[in-house]
Amino acid sequence: MTAHAQASARAALPADEITRVAAAFDVGTPSGAVFLPAGMMNRNWRIETPEGVFALKEIADVPVAKARRSLTVLQALAAAGLPVCPPRSTVSGDLVAAVDGRCCTGGRPTATRCGPRSPPARRRRRRTTSAA
Repeated sequence: MTAHAQASARAALPADEITRVAAAFDVGTPSGAVFLPAGMMNRNWRIETPEGVFALKEIADVPVAKARRSLTVLQALAAAGLPVCPPRSTVSGDLVAAVDGRCCTGGRPTATRCGPRSPPARRRRRRTTSAA
């Protein structure tokens, strides 16, 4: 079995769980879900619904409380106009959905870009010297 096939087998998320997570984030009924094997720390899926294409991440690398704090910071940065992808809130207003013992977070439709974009500012590097 290839490494990709092994990763896909480990990543199988039952269709009913995907449907419940999609309902928690109010993104419509999924018509498809594809595991994204390139995730480094969490298992990730691309979910297609009538509302668009979304990213679903199973939180596995940090405690849920820490993930919530990080997601709250992303939300605040997006609200301030910084170019970040804000997390999607669940119907209850939480940033994390707990379904069948798994904690997941959902992202914006990937069909739209995240946050305002502008050309990167060129920074002039400062040389530092140490005092002798």
